[in-house]
Amino acid sequence: MDDVAINFMIALITMVLSGAFILTWFVEKASLSLALWSAAMLSMAIIAMANSFLPKLIGQEQMNLLKSGLTIHLLLVFLGVHQGFSGRQDKRSKNFLLYTFGGLVGVSALAFMHQASAVFIGLIAAMISVLVAHQIYKSDGRFSILRAAALVLFAINACFFMVLESLLGGVLSEMRGAATLAVKYWLLIFLITEAFLLMMLTVERLFADLHYQAMFDELTKLPNRRYLEDHARRLFARALRSDSPFAVLLLDIDHFKSINDRYGHEQGDGILREFSAVCQRMVRSADFLARYGGEEFVILLPDTDRTDALLVSERLRQEVANHRFVLEDGKPQKITISVGLSFVQPPLADSEETEETLLASILRQADASLYRAKEGGRDRIEAA
Repeated sequence: MDDVAINFMIALITMVLSGAFILTWFVEKASLSLALWSAAMLSMAIIAMANSFLPKLIGQEQMNLLKSGLTIHLLLVFLGVHQGFSGRQDKRSKNFLLYTFGGLVGVSALAFMHQASAVFIGLIAAMISVLVAHQIYKSDGRFSILRAAALVLFAINACFFMVLESLLGGVLSEMRGAATLAVKYWLLIFLITEAFLLMMLTVERLFADLHYQAMFDELTKLPNRRYLEDHARRLFARALRSDSPFAVLLLDIDHFKSINDRYGHEQGDGILREFSAVCQRMVRSADFLARYGGEEFVILLPDTDRTDALLVSERLRQEVANHRFVLEDGKPQKITISVGLSFVQPPLADSEETEETLLASILRQADASLYRAKEGGRDRIEAA
């Protein structure tokens, strides 16, 4: 395959990939990262077309143009990975990325205009590949096979250019034509694989976001009722197998409706968020805290008997009563809770209960205990 054909193929493939990214962005209204990756592919298409229509660019100059284009491409990919997967979009972080992008693009352009060594530009491309790999590695979310594959791809790209530039600076200094061809073949492989992995990582992220929305409460960021029921079944199944005690706490914020009516729902939402934070500080690592609905919360206490569960409940009740909740206007707001407890006590080996029936039974008992606590004057604990 001759030089012009390779340039045309790179341009065609990257233009198609650019269109795929931008179309997905418009249709799915997904992260801005897709638009940045579209721009990254488009930048390589422009560079490839420039190589085709500027035949005077040979040897050193052509290599500089290719690697300058790849540098800009990788910078846009880096910005897209940061935008889509880092979860940190504060102003300071955005400014840092803007300055980094502008500075490195300037260095690349300056290097090309002055016909600097292609080795220098290649090392910049290798360095940015390392930055992309690092950003993928430390991005939010669970590490997956797709993320590992992307990490390996960018690491290989960095190694390719570092090894190539080392050789070009020494024993292969007279083989720049062959090196340019090798770079173009590698770009074909790299760009297609890169686009596939970035698109699949986006799909993976979208599914993860959908799962989070289905399983977590948007206001408090705690597990919601659906997640609670799924997790409780697993914990109850384990308790039945191991014949171990289990306790459930059902919490209700006293007179919460009056707070909403008096101060508004925004102030009430703030109280719920702060209350959630207090509960999270108090629960043990093995416990499971979830928002049950409205102002009701549930805490699952595995391997906890009646005595310990009562102690945990009392410590939590006192902590909430002593905590200084503050409204948005700075006014303090005293909060108390009512707590209903229910228990699963061994022996369970001969029990006919399943995790399904046990879940329904123990939540019903906790709700009955909570009702008695509220009827008894609130700010108190009742146990089944």
